[in-house]
Amino acid sequence: GLAAAVYGASEGLRTLVIEPNAIGRASRNQLMIRNYLGFTRGVAGAELAHRAWEQAVLFGAEFIFSEPAGRLAARGANRVITFPDQTEVVARAVLVTVGISSTSHSRKNARHAARLVSSVRRGRALPEMGNR
Repeated sequence: GLAAAVYGASEGLRTLVIEPNAIGRASRNQLMIRNYLGFTRGVAGAELAHRAWEQAVLFGAEFIFSEPAGRLAARGANRVITFPDQTEVVARAVLVTVGISSTSHSRKNARHAARLVSSVRRGRALPEMGNR
């Protein structure tokens, strides 16, 4: 998610990250990441997440810390993210990232997220991800 925010915002796209947890949770849990480009001696996961967040913000990405989205649908040429309280975010494109850790709780949450989100491509909704 953070990498997508950096790359999208750096290309001039209006970038919004909707985060129900802590940003960069997967990398924050790593004491030392040794295989990341540009860090020959490694980098602490929390430091990498903070740097990525800072870089995304400097490029203009916006972050919303909120409850998880409940629905993603197409509305004409737009994509609409709807939250459980019926608040909507409308966008031309949506990229969904689901960080996963090795815990069974995280795997269960990822499967649940896959059931909630429909992939939308060129205005057509594809089968639910959880039903593939």
